[in-house]
Amino acid sequence: MTFFDKAQILEHNQWLEDLVLLDTTPSTQLEARGGLANTLYLTDHQTATYGRFGRKYYAANTGGIYMSANLGQSNYEKHVQYTILAASAVVSAIEKLTTKKPTIKWVNDVYLGKKKIVGILAESGPSGMILGMGINFDIQYFPEELSDRATSLYPNQEYPSITESDLISKIWSEFRRLENLNYLEIYKSHCFVLGMTVSFKQNNHDLQGVAIDLTPQGELIVNCNDGIQRILNSGEISLKKWTE
Repeated sequence: MTFFDKAQILEHNQWLEDLVLLDTTPSTQLEARGGLANTLYLTDHQTATYGRFGRKYYAANTGGIYMSANLGQSNYEKHVQYTILAASAVVSAIEKLTTKKPTIKWVNDVYLGKKKIVGILAESGPSGMILGMGINFDIQYFPEELSDRATSLYPNQEYPSITESDLISKIWSEFRRLENLNYLEIYKSHCFVLGMTVSFKQNNHDLQGVAIDLTPQGELIVNCNDGIQRILNSGEISLKKWTE
């Protein structure tokens, strides 16, 4: 099991009342859903990981960070904002600790280059908002079907310049620091989707247009090819092409 420095993480995040370290678990989301508020559940090994829309999320046996925080009571309508805030905290933490240049794919994925390194999931649980993250820290192998779209913060045997605990500590301290600041500007400055042609499905219709901006709530504004401007607050988008 990866050594996670509980004392370090709690010292830099005094809003956390507890940190539960798990050797293995089906899902930290499930642990947090039934857990206490202001508690972080953390492991490097999950057996039944899931992401948005309940889809299975690849979790390697080694090299990953999987964590979920029970944030206490909150509003369902703020799911998008929590996801936006979390993504902003992740890119801010990575940039403060490393020389890496992460970007964001709306709404919940963090990328290095053209490959995903972090997935974020916000859900409501019985005791409040559950915010989960799966981070490819130094996973060296991905299944063939993922190898062209997933990578790690430290891929190809690159020696990590920080520890997992350094990153975890900084992500959650940035999350709380940015909470009352204009984190949307951080998000927008890293969101490579803006200005690109995107495809999506809405009301059973396949649509396409240019993503032009975000609303103050983090929803995606798209000028569609049919002349109608639409606002997306959830769902999947596909990119027509990647910028170089």
